[in-house]
Amino acid sequence: MKRHLLASAIAAGLAFATPTMAGTITYHGYDIAGPESYITISNATGVIGAATIGQIVLHNTEYGNVYAWCVDLWHDLQGSGTYNVNTGSTTLSDDLLGRIGALMAYSEGNAKTNALILPATQLAIWMLEYPDLTFWNETRDGSVAEATALLAMDMKPVYGMQELTADGNQTLLKAPEPMTVLILGSAMVGLGLARRLV
Repeated sequence: MKRHLLASAIAAGLAFATPTMAGTITYHGYDIAGPESYITISNATGVIGAATIGQIVLHNTEYGNVYAWCVDLWHDLQGSGTYNVNTGSTTLSDDLLGRIGALMAYSEGNAKTNALILPATQLAIWMLEYPDLTFWNETRDGSVAEATALLAMDMKPVYGMQELTADGNQTLLKAPEPMTVLILGSAMVGLGLARRLV
């Protein structure tokens, strides 16, 4: 009986843990959430571009504002458009996805006390994805140093993100909703208890 109740609770938890966004989202403009930084990007032959970095907020009428991180350095974010929403990632390896998820989670947990972590987190994501590129600050705002420090930390992989993709547009990653993580975590604890009872 206990096993049956636990199994039901786990199933219910996993059902409620389903991401709230599905299918497609349409956004109408975007901003950088909080502080931003300006960086220059180089490869072995010299400077190849520059970017303003920080956490992206898409203005969306279906779900409210959607906060996300850029994982596609080679496409510009358009002023408005539509994204397909996928669970996990179709473009990143599991290892890379877990490391980016850890950065996202750490940033979310510390942004209230250190808002400068937002541009540093975006830069750290790109540094993970594009190890052959060099990033440097036009002004001394510490983003490169902070991003390097983030990457040096021993963080456990985090999964459960949603990938937002669009043709000819950037690919973004969105952190799971806090309640989704909480319910999923509770379900996994229940699963552990169920295994002990067997």
